[in-house]
Amino acid sequence: MYTMAYMSLTNVGCLLQAISHSNGVDFHAYEDDSQLYVHCNRCDSASTAARLELCITDVIVGVVTEVAIGGIIVAPVAPGSSSSSSCR
Repeated sequence: MYTMAYMSLTNVGCLLQAISHSNGVDFHAYEDDSQLYVHCNRCDSASTAARLELCITDVIVGVVTEVAIGGIIVAPVAPGSSSSSSCR
């Protein structure tokens, strides 16, 4: 038997939303999941995939930068509880 660690990442949703918007990528957040997605025509699939890949790279760089400067606080939370913050 094992215990899952639940972590709250304050402001990550706002960061993902801002980065995805700046890359023209759609963003949807659930309580325990975030998704980046795009719609495209078949003939545009290569350029759309490249745009999505660039967005993912920007997200990685953004999150690493925010953690490094202390903008994202990682704190344990109880299972089933939610930590919400509003985007500014």
